[in-house]
Order: sequence, then C-alpha cells, then structure tokens
Amino acid sequence: MPGQHANDDDWNQVYRKLGLPEKLDDYKVEYDQKKLNPEIINTFLAESHKAGVLPKQAQKLLAWWSASEDKMSADMKAANTAAVTEGFEKLRTEWGDAYDPNVAAARQFVEKFADKQTVAFLEKTGLNTHPEIVRLLGKAGAATFKEGSITSEGGGGVAGALTPAQASEAVGKIMSD
Repeated sequence: MPGQHANDDDWNQVYRKLGLPEKLDDYKVEYDQKKLNPEIINTFLAESHKAGVLPKQAQKLLAWWSASEDKMSADMKAANTAAVTEGFEKLRTEWGDAYDPNVAAARQFVEKFADKQTVAFLEKTGLNTHPEIVRLLGKAGAATFKEGSITSEGGGGVAGALTPAQASEAVGKIMSD
C-alpha cells in the first residue's frame, strides 16, 4: 500500500491491481443513452479513470445518476403542471365569463398568424399551454378580431364577454352617469 508521500503513479499501480482498466475505452458500463448524454458520460468516465474509480463503482454511480435524473425530471414536471394549473385558475378568475372567448381568441390568433414552425415551437416548449402566453395571445386575438367573430370551442361562448374587472368598471361608469 502506498504511503503518505505516494504519487499518482504509485496509486495507479494499486488501482490497476484492483481492476482499473489500462485504457478509458476498456470501461464497459451500461446506461440509457436517451436519458444520459454520451458526451457527459465519456467525461465522467475519463474523470473516473483519473481518480482510480473501478468499472463496477462507475456502473453503480451511473445507476444512481440515472435514478437522480429520473426523480429530478418527475419533480420538475409535477412543479410545472402545478404552476400551469394555478395559472389557468387565476386566468379563469380574472377573465370570468370571458375565459372561453379569450382562450378561443388566443387559439384563433395562433391559427391565423403562426406558421407551422412557430406552432411546433410552442408545442415543443410547452408555451402553448403556459397561462401567460395564453393571456398575451388572448389579448392579441381579441384586439385583432372584431367582436362576434370569435367563438369558443363549445360553440356557446359569447364573444365580447366582460371580465369581472371590465364589468365592475362598466357598472362604475353607469352609476356615475
């Protein structure tokens, strides 16, 4: 066993006797290339080799890493779903009866002005279901299309319906007259 003054070469001799491969290419580890980036794995293996990590240990670390990535991905997805749900609940409250027509206006605005690449981008990134983007597109659609030309999905929506804030403002104007 190397002493306290041992150098890297001394330790590498020990690691090789324990099973450290001579070359980096001799690491035979299994991992899901769809989950873990092969370039990052190669870097991990190179650093593992430099540190004297044996193949069996590297395999266990990769299994832990993959499981951690799965958990982190699931946690992020759950947090995103909760944020989107909360955002749409706020939109529903903010827009009141104007919710369906405003969502329809957003949809029609995208259908009329977005090309296939933009639609694909919105879908791929999840922005097509982000409440702030729907709010923006709803306003753009409502400003672009004339009243009565926007219909909700169910067909029963009333284009030009007032949000609760707009209704309060309208009542205030009527009361002040």
